[in-house]
Amino acid sequence: MWSSVSGDASAACPERKRREEAAEPAEEDRPLVFLCSSCRRPLGDSLSWVASQEDTNCILLRCVTCNVSVNEEQILSKRKNENGCILETLYCTGCSLNLGYLYRCTPKDLDYKRDLFCLSVEAIESYVLGSSERQIVSEDKELFNLESRVEIEKSLKQMEDVLKALQTKLWEVESKLSFTSCKS
Repeated sequence: MWSSVSGDASAACPERKRREEAAEPAEEDRPLVFLCSSCRRPLGDSLSWVASQEDTNCILLRCVTCNVSVNEEQILSKRKNENGCILETLYCTGCSLNLGYLYRCTPKDLDYKRDLFCLSVEAIESYVLGSSERQIVSEDKELFNLESRVEIEKSLKQMEDVLKALQTKLWEVESKLSFTSCKS
């Protein structure tokens, strides 16, 4: 029953869709956030990604967040093919879950692991940034912008001035009360 008036309109929709898809990075291109599997605290992200190792079931990161604690007691690795590796254990600061190891000393063939954070895949979960679909506020409405921030700061300054004036008046009243009580 309905038909397109213009042949260009039907061609424009796929073109617009392609442009929208090109503007959005593919999910595999988006950064990942690594979370503690126990308490869900953020531990690091894929921007510091170095490598993943399927044989040891871990990922190697250059840096981690302050939610990762390093036990500086050095231990000798007992893993196969890691003879001579000296490790420091990594823990989650929130729940004390063992997250993996920091390689401090390695033989020549494992030098690529030295001073890297090796997080066990079993101890972490990942979240793709931008993967959430629900929005609390529609895209055309911002919660805060520069103008609203200026207004809020102005209101806070006015409230601060009123509170200082009230505090001064209160001190005056208290001092008069203490002065009259001293006379009696």
